[in-house]
Formats: sequence, structure tokens, C-alpha cells
Amino acid sequence: MGLARRRNVPIPAHMLSRRSPVLLLALVCLLTPVLRGGPALDYYLPAGATYDPKNGELKWTPDFSAGSDPQDPTVQSRTYKVTGKVRSDLDPVTSNDFGFLIVVKNVPREFRFNVISGQVFHLKEGVAYKQTLKLVNADFPNGGFRVSSKNLPLGATLAVDPVTPTDITLSFTPPVGFTQLRKNGAAYAPRCQLTNLYCETVEVELAATDPAGEMTVTKIKWEIEDVRQSPQLVAPDNVADDLDVSRELKSDLDLGAMANFGHVRLGLTVKNVTEPTFGKGAQAVTLERQARVGLAVLSVPNGALQGWTVAADADLTTTGTVHGNVRHVAAGVEGWLARGRVGVRAGVSGNTVDDLRPAASAGVSLAVTKAVHVNASRTQGRDQSVQGWSTSVSVAF
Repeated sequence: MGLARRRNVPIPAHMLSRRSPVLLLALVCLLTPVLRGGPALDYYLPAGATYDPKNGELKWTPDFSAGSDPQDPTVQSRTYKVTGKVRSDLDPVTSNDFGFLIVVKNVPREFRFNVISGQVFHLKEGVAYKQTLKLVNADFPNGGFRVSSKNLPLGATLAVDPVTPTDITLSFTPPVGFTQLRKNGAAYAPRCQLTNLYCETVEVELAATDPAGEMTVTKIKWEIEDVRQSPQLVAPDNVADDLDVSRELKSDLDLGAMANFGHVRLGLTVKNVTEPTFGKGAQAVTLERQARVGLAVLSVPNGALQGWTVAADADLTTTGTVHGNVRHVAAGVEGWLARGRVGVRAGVSGNTVDDLRPAASAGVSLAVTKAVHVNASRTQGRDQSVQGWSTSVSVAF
């Protein structure tokens, strides 16, 4: 068995950028004139590379991963070796080895935020705002970005989404009063670009860096709309500390009477019989006598229904209140259900002083025991002296 004679050819290096087309004259073409007959080739090429022996051309367009290492973002170039063996078909014993190196440089692909720099977004004082931006980077689809900001308002946050690492979330609730309508004692009322309302404009700069150190920067504008609050008069907690409050204790008498005529009942109440007076002179306050008469008709109990009561009553006197003089008339109906455990009622009333000011009411009672009842009701209408909610606990003996 004979030994083949070999000639070694030095291996030069050729620098390429990935995605750059390669057209190289194979070194084997330089060797073929020294061999007798046509050349025979054995060669090894990088994946995707092709060799045309007729024209002596090596073609290769490296893909986007050819110049980087997905396991090591710091790698910015990779080296590929092209080797081969050439021999004459007239002399199968003699052969020459050849080879050279191709260095592919990494070229970062597009890296940007998915917003136009300078884009305007509208916020409102007192309203929570959340904005999600996306990072476009085909080299690092699984994230690993570092983000930062400039001029972000106090209380605003910037964070990378832990589930979708290419999402960047901005959150901010502008406090009421964020938009200033006066600065340095002078009127200052900038208008919103989007709504023409009063706004404070904040330009926020966002920056992101990928694992390989490439950076992208964008700027967005927040127009924060002014929200006007209704004026409120707030008294300090100690406003009554120096008031001279009169403390008096006086006795009074209330009277009541009821006549029972089977299913019909007639009643009369008189309050403040002695009309006590508190204070002296112009600051004196007198509790005026009040009298009221009422009529009620009761139905017969039937099973779980303990019966219905239809009633009407009226004031016999006029009483002064903070809402003016009042003299009421009223009518209503009441029923007790669930064997006397739940009571419901509804009625209408009116103030007969000056023009009639009607009001409607509804309520419910719960019998905790036979003697203790919890009551709640609501009155609504033009008569402000009775309008509102009412709750009470009553005890019967």
C-alpha cells in the first residue's frame, strides 16, 4: 500500500458580516495547473454554503445566528473553517490539502420600542393609568432586558412583565393638584394637545438594554388633565374649643292617651307641655308645645300574617325648625309577616304650611324578641324637614 504525497496550503482568514453574500475564488483553482489532468475535490463547507467546481466559486450567505452564540450574548463573532483535498484523476496517489477560515461578525437586528418617539398619551388626575409597551428584538425573544427612565413623575413605576419579558409596563395615578394653573404667582394654563383642556405635559425618556449590550431609547409625552374640585369649607378640629356653651338641666312633661274601639284606635299626644326655655335674652331657645292626633284601623290576623294596620295622623300645632315652620299630615299602612317577626310599612306625608310639600317613606322592622324591635326607614320628597334615613331600636313593655 503506497503513501499519498501531500502538499499543505496555508489557511488564510476572511472576514464577513452575517447576512453578507460570499463569493470566494476557491484556492483549489490556484492549485489545479500544477496537477496533471482534471482535479478531483473533497471538501467541507459551513452549513448553507455551496461550491461550484466549474467556476471555482464558493457562495454563502450567513444567517442571523451565524455570528452570535445564543448561550453567550457577549460573543460578537464566530469562525468557520473551510477544508478540502485536491488531487489529479491521472495521479490518485498525490493530493494537496487546503483550507481557510471565515470569520462572521454579529450584526444586531432591529431593537426598538413599539411606540413612535414623541407620541402623546392622555392621563387624568385621580384616575389610575397603566400603559404596556413592547420591545421588538428578534435576537432576544425571551427577554433579559434592563430598563430605565428619565423624568418619570414621583409615584410612577416602570417594570418588566415577569410573564411576557418583552412587555414593559408603566403605571401612574396622577394626584389631584398635579396640574398647576399658577406658577411663580402668575397664571399658567397650558392646554392639552389631544383634548384642548388644561394639562400638565411630562416628557418621559425610556431606555432598554439587551443582554448583548445594545441599547434603544424612546421618548413619550404624558398630558395630565386638570380636574377641578368643588370648594369645601373645612373647620379645624378645635374650632369650638373657646365657645361659651350654656349647660342647663330642666324638667318637662309629655302626655299621651289612646281609646280602643275594637279594631279602631284613636290617639292623642302632647309634647313639651311645660314649654321649657334654655338660655337668656336673645339667645334663649324655647321648646314649643306640640300636639298630634291619630287614627288607626287594624285587620284580623290570618295565619303567618299578623294583620294589617291602616293609619292617619295630623299635627294640631305649628312647629318651627331649621327648615321653616312645619305642620304635618300623614297616612300609611303597616303589616307584620312571618308570624310577627318581620314588619313592613309605607306611607306619604305633607307639610301643610304654605304650599303642600309631599314626601314618601318606606321602612322595615325586625323583631329580635317579642319586646325588642330594630327599625329602619327612608323618607324622600320635597319636605326637607323629614327627608333622610332613620334607624332605631324600640322596646315594648
